[in-house]
Amino acid sequence: MSYTHRHNEANGENNNDGLRENYSANWGVEGPATDTSILETRARIQRAMLATVMFAHGTPMLLGGDEWGRTQGGNNNAYCQDNETSWWNWTLANSAQGRSLQVFVAKLIALRQEHTALRSRHFLHGLREPAPGIFDIAWFEANGEMIAEASWKNPEVRLLCLRRATRNGDGTVSLLNLLLNPTGEDHFFRLPDPVLPARVLIDSARPDTGEPAVNDNKIDVLSHSAVLVYARLENPPR
Repeated sequence: MSYTHRHNEANGENNNDGLRENYSANWGVEGPATDTSILETRARIQRAMLATVMFAHGTPMLLGGDEWGRTQGGNNNAYCQDNETSWWNWTLANSAQGRSLQVFVAKLIALRQEHTALRSRHFLHGLREPAPGIFDIAWFEANGEMIAEASWKNPEVRLLCLRRATRNGDGTVSLLNLLLNPTGEDHFFRLPDPVLPARVLIDSARPDTGEPAVNDNKIDVLSHSAVLVYARLENPPR
């Protein structure tokens, strides 16, 4: 979130070691920043990335310290740095920013533990139907329609709704919609059918807004953010 380029100068190899492709962006300034808009963008993307890790299929792999925003100062190959570059910065962990991020990550973990649809023990093929017409996993466009084959092949289509569904022990079906907006603009999403009472469990752009209800089956997903929405289908036919 803070570096576009690697900064491995201290490793003694003229910054030639480590991956050249950082697959990262600094969002305006290389390294530490004071501009509030840059800091807000970085924090929003940081929370969104943590949400995608925790809500992804399989076992989440979180590097220790990422729950409070650790940094290696741009060094992407710090195996030889037994110093502040690779040590945990407890001052950062205990800062207001660090504590706030820890609270957010704890909520992500709690949601994953609470909802079995977020932690399936088996690979999902999108073939099983917990309820008629509702598959265990499915992907939708921002308009709530199933993703067309052409959209999968179009790199400009970047808005995605991933829905996972599971039947609960009481016969109800839980629907978890993960809405992803990696673009630089806000976008409205329409939840896929069926239309049900729903509430937002997580909004990475607005982490302190509680769990608001979804109105008119539409949600405003802010730029660079991830939103998790929960709905429940009561007593569906088997």
